[in-house]
Amino acid sequence: MSAVGSAARPEEQDKTEFQKTFYGSWSSAFLRGGSEIIGQHTLEVRVLRIDGEFYVTKESMLYRSDIVKVYPQPVLLRAYKGYNLVGYRDEILGAPLILGHIDLSRDEARTDIRILKGRSEQQLMSTIDCIEAAARLTETSNPIPLLLRSYRAYNLVKYLNQILGAPLALGPVDLTQDAVRKNPQIIKGRTEDEVIGQIDAAEMPAPQHISASPKSDYAEAPPTPRARKVNMGAGVLLRWGK
Repeated sequence: MSAVGSAARPEEQDKTEFQKTFYGSWSSAFLRGGSEIIGQHTLEVRVLRIDGEFYVTKESMLYRSDIVKVYPQPVLLRAYKGYNLVGYRDEILGAPLILGHIDLSRDEARTDIRILKGRSEQQLMSTIDCIEAAARLTETSNPIPLLLRSYRAYNLVKYLNQILGAPLALGPVDLTQDAVRKNPQIIKGRTEDEVIGQIDAAEMPAPQHISASPKSDYAEAPPTPRARKVNMGAGVLLRWGK
């Protein structure tokens, strides 16, 4: 690895700005600089500002592998296979979409065992890949519902050989239960596109039918008078009327 620069202490102006955007004593400890004991060595821990962003580094020499980006507030980085990848402080968090909206700045939210943690996006994506692979291996012997994505007001879930559309309005449901899957509100199909088509059809407004008026707005025409014959001896005269 080649050194890309040296880690100097942030200027006082940068310290003040960083402390305003970061959280209390946690940021102050980094800004003052600190030490971390690993084995028999003591490493200097500092915060650098590079192009307006803050990074954590160790020792006086800065290597690429030592750079860890710091997020003062939770920042959504991307969605990946049913998870939102969120940067917060010096961690990348993987929040399952099925949990809905959660405040990852709260300690109790981050300690939820369903929240994945990693040092980088790539590391967290690899963890998610392993979880998905394990789910596929156990699909036949011990099937587990797998959230694919959300579409409109539905969660699209793969279970056994079906794709299920579970309305978000139902809240948490156990799709491994036959009684739950028989709920008429649960949409079923063989593929995602098939289920999405059923959702679109269900949410399409019904056409409005205009009922015919029981009475016509126009008066009926009088019947055409019939001609009748009058015998006048020498000839026949046609006479209109009754």
